[in-house]
Amino acid sequence: GLIIVIIVLYFAMGLRNSVITSLSIPLSLLVTFILLKVFGQTNNNMVRFALVLCIGLLVDNAIIVVENIYYHYQLGKEKLAAVIEGVSEIAAPVIAATLTTMAAFLPMLLMTGTTGEYMGFLPKTVTLALSASLIVALIANPLVLVRFMKRTEKKGRIISPEEDLARLKRIYVSGVSWALNHRFIIVLFMVLSLTWAVSLVARQIIKVEMFPDIDFDY
Repeated sequence: GLIIVIIVLYFAMGLRNSVITSLSIPLSLLVTFILLKVFGQTNNNMVRFALVLCIGLLVDNAIIVVENIYYHYQLGKEKLAAVIEGVSEIAAPVIAATLTTMAAFLPMLLMTGTTGEYMGFLPKTVTLALSASLIVALIANPLVLVRFMKRTEKKGRIISPEEDLARLKRIYVSGVSWALNHRFIIVLFMVLSLTWAVSLVARQIIKVEMFPDIDFDY
C-alpha cells in the first residue's frame, strides 16, 4: 500500500515530495498504535480493518500541507518562512476536513449489543488514526520539509508553481471555464444524476437488505 501511494504521489508531486509525504503513513500508524495503547484498545481484526480503511486517508492531510509549503517555497521565499506560512494558511481547513471525516464514523458508536461492541472498534480506530495523521501533517511533515525540501530548478532558474504539471493545469482550467460558462447545463446534469441515483433504490433496482444472503457457519 505504501509503495503504491508513493508511485501515485510521484506523478503529482515529484520523487522527493512524494517520499516526504508518504512518510506520514508509517508515522501516523506509529502514533495510532500509541494512542490505541493509551485508550486501552486491543489490536484485533476490526482495528486492522479500520487501519487498512484509513491508509488512503492518512496521507490526505500530508499531501495538502506538503504541497502548500512547496508552493510557497517555489515562490522564492526562505525555507523556514515558506513552512510557517504554508502550514498556517491551510491548518484550519485541514483540521475541519479531518473532523468531518471523523464525524461520519462516530454514529456507529450508537449501535448497541454484541454488534455494537464489535463494530465500535471501527469508529474508535478511525478517529484515533485521523487524529494521528493530523498531528503528523501539522507537526512532523513541516519539520522534515525544513530539513530536506529542495527547490525545483530548470536551466538555473526557479520554476514557478504554475509551471508544475502545466499541461494538466491547463486542461483543468479550460474544463472549469467551460463549466462556469454553461452553469445551467451542469446544474441540470447534476440534478438529473441525483434523481436517477435515488430512483435506482426507490424502484428497487438496487435492492436493500440488512446482511447479504450468504450461508454462515455460525
